[in-house]
Amino acid sequence: MYLYLGSGICLNTEFTLFFSEEKQQLIITNNNRIFIMQDLKKKNRIFYYDGFTQFANTGDLLINKTLLDIISSKGMIVVNDAKMPVSYKNELLYDVSNVLLVSENLTNLSFSRMIIDSLLKNFIFKKTEIYILENPGHHISKLIKPGKSHYKDFFKKYVQSMLGCNILKIGVTLGPYSDSMSIFYSRISKLYHSILIRDFKTLELTNQFNFSNVSYIPDLAWAYNHDKFVRTPTVEIPKTKYIVISFRDAIEGTIRNSDYYNQIQNSIEQILKANLGYTIVFSFQVAYDREVCKDFVALFGAKYDVVFIDNCLSISDAMHLYSNSEMVISNRLHVLLLAIKSKTLPVAITNVSQHNKLVSMFYDENVNECVIDVESLDLTNQLDALYNQKDMILNKFDLIVKKNMQLIIRGINQIFKV
Repeated sequence: MYLYLGSGICLNTEFTLFFSEEKQQLIITNNNRIFIMQDLKKKNRIFYYDGFTQFANTGDLLINKTLLDIISSKGMIVVNDAKMPVSYKNELLYDVSNVLLVSENLTNLSFSRMIIDSLLKNFIFKKTEIYILENPGHHISKLIKPGKSHYKDFFKKYVQSMLGCNILKIGVTLGPYSDSMSIFYSRISKLYHSILIRDFKTLELTNQFNFSNVSYIPDLAWAYNHDKFVRTPTVEIPKTKYIVISFRDAIEGTIRNSDYYNQIQNSIEQILKANLGYTIVFSFQVAYDREVCKDFVALFGAKYDVVFIDNCLSISDAMHLYSNSEMVISNRLHVLLLAIKSKTLPVAITNVSQHNKLVSMFYDENVNECVIDVESLDLTNQLDALYNQKDMILNKFDLIVKKNMQLIIRGINQIFKV
């Protein structure tokens, strides 16, 4: 039962206040959003989430959305939406509760000022647990040694932690780093409340350089709740049986690696020449990959049965496309994870010795058979063998998905245990 306490207008924004007798919560609503302002049965929590990321990358959207969905049950999330494109923001926050946007806040404070203001007030009254929620994903640096910006960040985190802030880094891959950068990040790790690593290769790095406050959870994409967030797909799929191919042209970054690109091109040509009897659908989840797809379509489109989906797939479109395909072949981590979540056979083709982030995901789960080296001379036979084991492999992934969802929820819940 909700008790109406009153309503009003502040800074041209209407708000309404309720009290939940059953849950012992004070609740404020404005602009059709609901915020739990104070839980009287337990300590209140606020999470400050900057959210700046690769906005044209559906994989980054996927893991950030999953993180916010899980964290929203722990307290209010203040989202810095200042630089977020509207389309990305709408997808990120669709059906995620307990969110306050900086652009809609009633105080007109900037994001950084809101954090400092909360920390200073809480340092005196200690009524709230305050967290900074950093972005999940891959954190990499090619610098040989730390620069001024790194030491400024160190000082900022030091002040925040001294004021009682809990800094979280959840679902990340770290490195590769130079030794000097590894030592620097090891020192700064002492200022974090928790760093949850998503792959065993990174755990080796953190153990080698004595990082603090580190533990393991699988990639957040394993816990994506598609049933909750499902939206009507807009992508048209072929009426014939098809295979999805989605590639980037470098293992990392946005500059084409010509040698690697040529190896990927040769692998695709092997698949097309084998004449497996399927339509080949080229698609992309990262805007940068559009040019790669266009190049492959221009190269192979006249000779083979090829379809090009010329727009960056949303999460729902990707899952719709993948779930109806025979297999998904890619060198993008979250393309393959969405294929798994869509109950479709994932096949990673890449440079196995160099592509640690991608390869580790499969090796950590003991499904090495789904990884094929880009220099393989036996590619089509390996694909045939995988397809013949399709049901067995998919059953294996069903168990892995359930296990990893539990590990993620347990790992995040562990952060908040006293």
